[in-house]
Amino acid sequence: MTRGSIVAASVTGAATLGGVVWMFVRRRKREPVENEKVVTLPRHLLKDAADMAARAFVASPAYVYLAGENDVFALLSWVFYRNFWLRANTSCNRAVLRKGELVAFFMFVRPEIRDVNFFDMLIAGLLKIPFLFGSDTVQRLFKLTEWFDGITDEIRKDYPGPMCRLERVCVRPDCQGQGIGSKALQSALDEADEEGMCVCLTTQLERNVTFYERLGFEVIKVAQSDAYPKPDISMLRRPKSKNALKTD
Repeated sequence: MTRGSIVAASVTGAATLGGVVWMFVRRRKREPVENEKVVTLPRHLLKDAADMAARAFVASPAYVYLAGENDVFALLSWVFYRNFWLRANTSCNRAVLRKGELVAFFMFVRPEIRDVNFFDMLIAGLLKIPFLFGSDTVQRLFKLTEWFDGITDEIRKDYPGPMCRLERVCVRPDCQGQGIGSKALQSALDEADEEGMCVCLTTQLERNVTFYERLGFEVIKVAQSDAYPKPDISMLRRPKSKNALKTD
């Protein structure tokens, strides 16, 4: 969890089949994925990334609580854009492009990337929040930030050593189910493996747990906030390379 931002991750997908008679249905062959590569998000796509992430997390309990009476998408798009802008000079913002268009995005916060401070927030214009979305929104933001910072601090205490954070994972809806998200994340996880770093994340959606478990993550903590009903599920992936971090 970065200072002044909120950790979350969302991977969605569902399929239904109905009819009045039983029949065998041939599963549609998955079209091959183009050889997209994970790149640092270009600046001109910051707004596209903010909108994509906002749509992905619009139903997240923490963000619904944060928005209060405000439009959740409008608030998230505004905040995410400024959060991504603050990271634009780092390797944090990762993207998958197809024919120049953004199809997947995530933040991979390496340990050397410093946390956002008050001066950064001032430059990014985050202090406009009370004027645009109300002073109550600021209070809720501080409460959530303190909550998630506490979770992150506990994880760092229990698992010392270099650690990366995975945040804001999202895939464009019409590109889901093609393995783009998994392949994109795997590139970052391989990077962590090579340097012997753990990777942590927090989600409020139980269906995400299975997805991340397939990538080598395990549940290490479940915490319940008094601000919203869904528990926060923290997951950790230990490095798998020969330089793997050893912990007791």
